[in-house]
Amino acid sequence: MQESDVAGAGGSLREGVQDSWADRWRAAHMPQEWGPRSIRNPKFLFGCNNIYRKAAVLEVGGYDETLRTNGEDCDLSRRLRERDWQLIYNPAAQAVHRRSDTVNSIFDNYWRWWKFGVNAYAGAISLRSVMGHALFVHLRYTFKEAVARDLAARRTALLPLDCALLFYLPYRDLQLWLKSRSAHRNQGR
Repeated sequence: MQESDVAGAGGSLREGVQDSWADRWRAAHMPQEWGPRSIRNPKFLFGCNNIYRKAAVLEVGGYDETLRTNGEDCDLSRRLRERDWQLIYNPAAQAVHRRSDTVNSIFDNYWRWWKFGVNAYAGAISLRSVMGHALFVHLRYTFKEAVARDLAARRTALLPLDCALLFYLPYRDLQLWLKSRSAHRNQGR
């Protein structure tokens, strides 16, 4: 933060609670760190433990309060980088996550991460895109990658959750489509 072009610095998050399957799945599949080495200008600084230069945050309009708990860190980092501010990731700056999850809460959080990542909330959502995501994203990438990582790490107890995710993500996408369809109909009245 001593460099004048650095707007923010942040670190990694270690999962401190791993009592349930959901907690262990979160630790395995939702890491909030960029690895063991310091990085100048990572994709974004995780919201778990960071510090920002106030003037830089104000310059880009502050946090987008509509994002609440998912995407606010990515959004702020993106806007800072667009204004040529630098960000620093240092894994030695470590926080411990004391969150305890259920299967439903972790899947809901994972889906909101995914939704923010593809900006599904911003554009028109069609039934075709829901079906396409189910086949070409959730099945081909999310499901297969989760299973491959869990098998490679011998985390076979997490495989039922990987399988359940294959159904949960398209279900939530379908809910989003139905909500957007209803909102579109109500605007036409």
